[in-house]
Amino acid sequence: RFNGPVGTGCSGAACINTDYQKAITTYGQTQADVYFGTRTRDVMFAKELLDPYTKNSDMWKAPTQVGAWSGIDLSGAGQDPAFRSYGGQNSYGLNGYVFTPLASAAALSGTAIEGPSSTIIMADASYYVVFPKNPCMLKNEPAGGFNPSVGSSYPNYWKNLGNAYFFAFPTPAPKPDADWMVDIDRRYSGVLNTVRADTSAKAVASTKVVNDAPKVGYNDSIWDPFKAGCQ
Repeated sequence: RFNGPVGTGCSGAACINTDYQKAITTYGQTQADVYFGTRTRDVMFAKELLDPYTKNSDMWKAPTQVGAWSGIDLSGAGQDPAFRSYGGQNSYGLNGYVFTPLASAAALSGTAIEGPSSTIIMADASYYVVFPKNPCMLKNEPAGGFNPSVGSSYPNYWKNLGNAYFFAFPTPAPKPDADWMVDIDRRYSGVLNTVRADTSAKAVASTKVVNDAPKVGYNDSIWDPFKAGCQ
């Protein structure tokens, strides 16, 4: 994602999110401010960045996603009001190792990806960026670089794959990992569609997508763009 200069304090023309600007024209600023939370209005996500090339917002809606939306979350069901419409859409997640969720991080060039035919860049999900279960800091990350294994959030991003959604609001009661897998598999009954860095698409068993995290000394994870494993 790309953060705008104003951040959470913006409203109206000062915000960079193009879908928010369209909503102002369609619904008026007061209603647009409801549809787009304070954490969303000044952020551009992959969906908005690709709009000039796709010309079709509905392509971001998976037919088997419960409450699929693209560009604007009109219902706001289960959403923290501050994050309403966050992510640009709720049907597909980008590989956070390739497209880091840190807006301050440097972009990863396409030529930096080793084994593009075996590296996923996008998968069925309910949040705009995802990680596997038990993520680590990759071997190629510099000291102090992005480490998705720390904190309470990134280690749970796998719970946004398929039709699972970890960030439901208000926060639901904790449940076992097996129940999260049930939610994930509601999308396509045990498989997840993935797009590879070479632009090919393949259905992969959900258990592999979830559990094939990079490991120390293991250099063939479908998530690892460098194929070098963990630090």
